[in-house]
Amino acid sequence: MDYSLLARIDTIARYIIASLFYFELDSLLERYNGKYIVTGYILCLITRSDPAFKALLSKLANNSAGFLINDWPIPRTFNNTFFIDKDGNFRKRVNLDTFGKFMISLKEGDAEPCNISRLPFLIKNLIAA
Repeated sequence: MDYSLLARIDTIARYIIASLFYFELDSLLERYNGKYIVTGYILCLITRSDPAFKALLSKLANNSAGFLINDWPIPRTFNNTFFIDKDGNFRKRVNLDTFGKFMISLKEGDAEPCNISRLPFLIKNLIAA
């Protein structure tokens, strides 16, 4: 085993895990006092029917993982059922206000955060979509 590759492999694994999550708007963007009000959900590509679902959530809970919006932690952790919807899938509500863009990232323990899919979001692109 080439131990010089371990840190690199760990980084790649964190990016792959972060890529399993994505953000979906819940409603049209509203504008208030020059800022956009954004409401949506962080969802996971792996559903509860996949054997990897429980292992993924367990790994993230054991690594003290959490989401950040623009580098600010979102309350609650993965070992809390607050993230699970009525169908048993991962679904975390997100509310924020921003002027032009925002970023959601996944942070595991002391490691550097990894952006979830296609982020940062530019508000003009969300409006166009």
